[in-house]
Amino acid sequence: MYRENENKNYRGKELKEEKHKSSVIFVEREVNERGKMEHFNIKLKQKEWFRNVRILNEEKCFLNCGKGVCKNAHGYEYCNCPEGFSSNPEKNFECEEHCKVNNGGCDKDAICVPILSEEEEKNNVVKGVGVICKCKNGNTKYNGYYCG
Repeated sequence: MYRENENKNYRGKELKEEKHKSSVIFVEREVNERGKMEHFNIKLKQKEWFRNVRILNEEKCFLNCGKGVCKNAHGYEYCNCPEGFSSNPEKNFECEEHCKVNNGGCDKDAICVPILSEEEEKNNVVKGVGVICKCKNGNTKYNGYYCG
């Protein structure tokens, strides 16, 4: 933000967005010829937040999650997948085994091997990933995420 002691030659405008519960106030600050700050407030009403969000007041959830559980949080539906499964965006976020979804994040020339969470640390795998990637060409430099 502009301060009077920083730049005496500044003659531009600055906007600062201040959020309040149901409106947004834009504070426009301008320096006049005498180097004095003048403030102008422009208040814009923001639509109520619930008009911008799809609301499902019911606890029902209509997604087919396969082996996962459909959750509804604040009007957003998503699949909560069990260990060893990932949601597949190409199949409407249905839960499928890690290695079936995008080859588990491995390179296309790699073999995806699913592992349990207890074995992740022992096999030097990032926690929560759930797969080991092994390149078919034997390259171990990038742990199978890139086999180039």
